[in-house]
Amino acid sequence: MRLRKVYATLLALIAFAALSALLSIWINSQNERLKSLQDLAATLHKMRFLLASSSEALGNAVLSKSDANAEKFGRDALRKVEEFKEARQQVEKSVQGATELKLLQEIDIAFAKFEKVCDSLAKSSKENSNRKAYSLAVGPSLDLVNKIDGEFAQLLQTKGDVPDESQHLWGIEVYEARLALLRIQSILVRHIFEATDGVMDMLESELRSELDRIKSSLSSAHLAPNNDEDQKIAEINSQLKEFEKIIAEITILSRQNSNINAEEIVMNARLEATLDCEEKLNAFEKMLHEQIESMLPKGRGKGRFSSR
Repeated sequence: MRLRKVYATLLALIAFAALSALLSIWINSQNERLKSLQDLAATLHKMRFLLASSSEALGNAVLSKSDANAEKFGRDALRKVEEFKEARQQVEKSVQGATELKLLQEIDIAFAKFEKVCDSLAKSSKENSNRKAYSLAVGPSLDLVNKIDGEFAQLLQTKGDVPDESQHLWGIEVYEARLALLRIQSILVRHIFEATDGVMDMLESELRSELDRIKSSLSSAHLAPNNDEDQKIAEINSQLKEFEKIIAEITILSRQNSNINAEEIVMNARLEATLDCEEKLNAFEKMLHEQIESMLPKGRGKGRFSSR
């Protein structure tokens, strides 16, 4: 009888030890899973920060006035993208179950769209074609306009001894040529900020017409130049050829429209891609926090995704 009680006590102790061991294993497993979920949530939070940082850098790259700053912000955006992808690899190692895997796949799809936008914007901001065209228009182009206009003004002064009627006719020619120079500058600026090919075609046709008007003034029969006038006209023609080269360079850069295209992407595609990826990251992180809260003792405090 006493032996039976001993056996019963021994069995109870063995059962208790086994249950304690199982409980300890389960608690350790839960603690490991809890830590894994917390680490995973922290990594996803980091990914959200990297996404926002990359998106902001892209916007700064497009809006930068200098090539150096545009390239710097573009590099920053691409670096954040690479850091995001590294963090994503850490997440993949920790995911468990079909639900988490599905959420990760949704993030991958959304981020692929963002990365495509990022690559396009980084390239466009580096090209900076519209800003380069504008710098030429308000720099070398405007300088030549002022020089040519000054040459025309000096040429007018040489006609002081010409009969009144000829002077009047020549004055009209010069007046038209000087107006044509100003109109060319205005057309160039409109071309730089134009996004459509059809309108740019029309503007380039107007540029050719204004250049022809200036050349016509120079070759007008009313000029009848003397030696001094002939030298002055040769100088204007030389400057006009240089002016035409700058106009061609400006229109080629303007046609590329890298800044206008980039601004369009910033306003639409970048925002859409960022918000879509942010939504997918948020959904995954919310699900993790709900799991974490379900594993914590009651009254331990609510997470940022919980409703009160």
